Amino acid sequence: RTPVMADGTFPSSGQRRQYVPRAGDWTCPRCRVHVFASKIACFRCGEPRPRASPTTPATSHERSLPTFCEFPNAAGSIVEELPLGITVGTFNLLHPAYALKYSEPEGLDATGRSNWPARVQAIVRVLLNHRLDVYLLQEVGPAELEDLRELLGQAYDITYALHPARGSHRPDGTFAGGDGVAVLLRVGCLAPVADPQDAPGLARAPVHCGWRMEPQVPYMASAVVCAEHAQTGTRVLVASVHFYDKKAHAPQQTLLQALEERQLRLGCHTAIWGGDCNRSYTPGDAVGGFACARTARPTRHASSKAIDWIFARGRQEGELQLVPCRTPATEAFVRSTWEARPLLSDHFGEAAFVALRCR
Repeated sequence: RTPVMADGTFPSSGQRRQYVPRAGDWTCPRCRVHVFASKIACFRCGEPRPRASPTTPATSHERSLPTFCEFPNAAGSIVEELPLGITVGTFNLLHPAYALKYSEPEGLDATGRSNWPARVQAIVRVLLNHRLDVYLLQEVGPAELEDLRELLGQAYDITYALHPARGSHRPDGTFAGGDGVAVLLRVGCLAPVADPQDAPGLARAPVHCGWRMEPQVPYMASAVVCAEHAQTGTRVLVASVHFYDKKAHAPQQTLLQALEERQLRLGCHTAIWGGDCNRSYTPGDAVGGFACARTARPTRHASSKAIDWIFARGRQEGELQLVPCRTPATEAFVRSTWEARPLLSDHFGEAAFVALRCR
């Protein structure tokens, strides 16, 4: 079998005569190309390198995790230094109430009760171990938010928005509460910037992610925060979102309209949004001037759908889109959500690196 070179091309006849496989080289079990020993995943299809021990077979999730690592140079290798930017991860935590309501096994213990006390400990360990600059979290209720605050300590600043109407209702029709979304900013990397239009002493105003049935009645919200990057002084607008088209009207449209207004008003050079979108996009697509990564993978282990996404864009006139990409740091976070046992949620995490446009 003719090997494929690291840049994806076939070797010339001269190269083919000189080629000698090295110790540790391996053959991709999915597409059967030859892969160098230094690679942890197939450069062509993203299949992870098989585990060395035949007595410890990989789980189905580990076998099917497409691993990506971008920022290649002309030779097809990974550059040693990335441009200035931030790492962003998104993760739907599976609210305990929904785990019970829909019998989601990831959120239940052996007796059928919520396992949140154990899960939140494991989730926070993952967040702190990888220390991404931004985390976008979904399905976080007020009680779960307090658990996160206590366990994260002073490592992250948290912006939270409770969904206005998503949740349970009492027999008399009053709202009994539900879940929301959160943005976590790593302290020392990104500092929140006050929005003059937010009411003094109150939480930052949530931005609607769609109306409930009839227009102008908010159903879900997004957590939005303007932050200043400590190293460059660049202002970044960040939003954690949770779309639900079945019960909300135009969630993406209302979000993009709100972000457009805030990005201009607050002078943010870069805008980033992401979360559980409950919809698929075409990798590399532009949505309202925002670009997503050029690669996609399943983010629900119950299906092959990719529904958790991260988008970014710049602000300057004529500026190229800021395309989120994969790096070893972001891939390590994603893999930790796939490999955790027991599983942390009914979703897997997603993550990307976004280069910053300096002021």
